[in-house]
Amino acid sequence: MPIVEWENDRVRLEDLGGYRRGPSWPWNGKRTARFYEVPNRRIEAMVVHHAMGGFHAGLEAVERIADFHMGAPRVNDQGQVVGGGKGWPGVGYTFVIPAIPEVVAGKLVVYRIWPDSMRTWHTGGVYNSHGVGICIGGHYVSANEGASRATARARPDDAVVAALDGLVGYLAERYRLQLRPGTLLAHREAAATLCPGDFLADWVRAKRGELVAAPAGPEDRRPLDTIRAIQQALVELGYAPGEVDGVWGPRTARALKAFQAAAGLAADGLTGPKTEQALRVALARPR
Repeated sequence: MPIVEWENDRVRLEDLGGYRRGPSWPWNGKRTARFYEVPNRRIEAMVVHHAMGGFHAGLEAVERIADFHMGAPRVNDQGQVVGGGKGWPGVGYTFVIPAIPEVVAGKLVVYRIWPDSMRTWHTGGVYNSHGVGICIGGHYVSANEGASRATARARPDDAVVAALDGLVGYLAERYRLQLRPGTLLAHREAAATLCPGDFLADWVRAKRGELVAAPAGPEDRRPLDTIRAIQQALVELGYAPGEVDGVWGPRTARALKAFQAAAGLAADGLTGPKTEQALRVALARPR
């Protein structure tokens, strides 16, 4: 049975205790490198990734990542890797958020794969030594991706973003990290990659308090110039601002912050042009 490490009113972190281990554990398939324990390892960074794979639910998402990371690479006659897996000792990430999180007792379930002491491979260099990888299941659009973009989605579901927001908040407190460049990163900020897609990269920047563009897309044109209108929009989008009474209180502020975090905006609880545009885009999406 997984151990519940932490939970709040919306997110639950379950510890899988290492999950699966490869046949050559703790070595890779070629026995040239290994995962290893570093007692009292100091965590100085969190790196956000996406799986670049399918959109799987619950533990199946972890299983698919494990299959790929531990699977043997396919090599052609010239000795070039042309597919298959990575041949690693186990899952490279410390945490996994499925593309479709399981819901238990009303809470979105995310997973810890390894203890903080386990040095794995997810980004390279200092981020392997002193960081943890957080992987969001699925494959999300990057403007420069090319042909494979057709298999990607524009962004994760709101539930996934809410789970990421909750997990990052918990880990920042656990590791005593201020969220800034160097402590919270999108994978593309540390390596030559498009991972984790444009939306999640913007979400990371917004979580650090940096300005990002509001989401683009078709917009609902209703007026959003009163508190009551904002509250009604939040209700329709599945948030809980309390009674739709035109009074700005702490529940309305919390609901707006949750929406802003899910939209990849700075979660300051303040209405402005970017937040209003994001609300209009969200209201125009099919639900």
